[in-house]
Amino acid sequence: MRRIAVFVVLSCFISLGFSMIYIHQIDPSIVKNFQPRVLSGKNGSIKVVKLFDDGKEKAFIMWGEYSGRFLNKYKFEVMIRRPGETHTYWIEGEKRVDSVLLKPCILIVSGDSEIYVNKINIEGKRGAQEEREDFRSIEKLVETVKADGMYLVVLKEGHYSLSDKLHVNDEALIVVIHRFKKWDKATVEMRINGFSISKQCTFSMSKKGIPYIAIKLGKLKVGSYVIKVSTDTKKYERKFTVK
Repeated sequence: MRRIAVFVVLSCFISLGFSMIYIHQIDPSIVKNFQPRVLSGKNGSIKVVKLFDDGKEKAFIMWGEYSGRFLNKYKFEVMIRRPGETHTYWIEGEKRVDSVLLKPCILIVSGDSEIYVNKINIEGKRGAQEEREDFRSIEKLVETVKADGMYLVVLKEGHYSLSDKLHVNDEALIVVIHRFKKWDKATVEMRINGFSISKQCTFSMSKKGIPYIAIKLGKLKVGSYVIKVSTDTKKYERKFTVK
């Protein structure tokens, strides 16, 4: 019944000609049986269900939760970009003790739009701003590590942290810290269930002068992995299993 209700509502909106931008809060009970995609930001997360995308228009249901102290007057920023134009809307959140909820909303936009909620692209595409925030977050982590080595890193709720275990839904990285000349390069070899991938990497420098490589692995499938990093002066190796 819920899915039928959503379809009828959508049909009404489209037939009325809302082909550019339409945002409207809906009954929270509608999303109870949906399996959303969860997108983590720096201080919270957004849940998204794509209803359709026919090229001309696309529709989503979105809801989420953020730490209250990081929101501007407890409002969620929705930014919609199209070629040559940008529109920004503010949606009032529901304040809780330690957080602010974004109640479920239906969003209909033109097919060439990019949608950001608190700077998170709700289709999972990463923009330049997000990449810069990633870079700064990894740098901060690197500067807390005292010893050289190869480390497993996991992204959870917008924060990078060291980890000894990986699971299939973890956003994983490998970070190599090796204090030596800034311009040195390294060869990275990754063995995945018997298959080998090799690439050349250049070390980056943190603001405190610590050389490091950050290799984004993304969400890995269940299996055994071996990653080797060779520099002119040292070799590192890390074996791990994703469950």
